[in-house]
Amino acid sequence: MTASNFWSSAGSAIAQGDGLVNRPNTCDGTFFNSGGGSPQYVQLDLPGQYNITSVFLQVAQNPNNYTEHLLYVGSNLTDLTLAANFSGVTINGQWINTTFNPPLPGVQYLRLNSTISQSWIAWNKFIVYDY
Repeated sequence: MTASNFWSSAGSAIAQGDGLVNRPNTCDGTFFNSGGGSPQYVQLDLPGQYNITSVFLQVAQNPNNYTEHLLYVGSNLTDLTLAANFSGVTINGQWINTTFNPPLPGVQYLRLNSTISQSWIAWNKFIVYDY
């Protein structure tokens, strides 16, 4: 996992990345926090190419507010395509998600650009499903 920034008080970059993508560990208190407002990004680098069926994101923010997050995907970093636009009022702890039918083929990189928010950009979970 890479990101535009990591807030050191939320733990090391490795700990924040592990907490963000560790699906079984949903209540251990680890999460990603950029330590700053928008724009920010968080990016998952998968170990290979997958056919993505769904993406689930759990919001970590205070205050609750209108946000916009753009999900880009691709097989390489130089050719990412917009796959989803999450925009609307979000609240701390909320799950937002999207399903792709048909699945998105050959995805190795997922980059979530947070472009609008009144709070620091932070996420509890970033979960990707493939078939």
